[in-house]
Amino acid sequence: MNTPTPTGEHPQQEPDDLRPRAILLCAAAVVGMVLAAALLAHLLTHGPNAAPPTRPASYLTSNPDADITKYQQEKRSQLEAPGWVDQDHFAHIPIEQAMRELAAGSSK
Repeated sequence: MNTPTPTGEHPQQEPDDLRPRAILLCAAAVVGMVLAAALLAHLLTHGPNAAPPTRPASYLTSNPDADITKYQQEKRSQLEAPGWVDQDHFAHIPIEQAMRELAAGSSK
């Protein structure tokens, strides 16, 4: 609401500080950066040196019962047989032998 000034005149309307050209240039720059990022991502994932997509080893086959049975057998054989975890540092022994050695050590 325009209220009259003491001299009886109405104040002028405030100037419009928005610059449509600057807004359009900024919007175009943002869109350009998004498109450049999308192009870069596409080139990195589908370019000539990009690795082919691989399926993670954790996927189950069409027979999950066989998968879980195979997994349990592998883990059971690891518990029941000696072997190397890391050739340079660690080995594992059967769990029964480890329990006997632990029990024998605690009785001394």
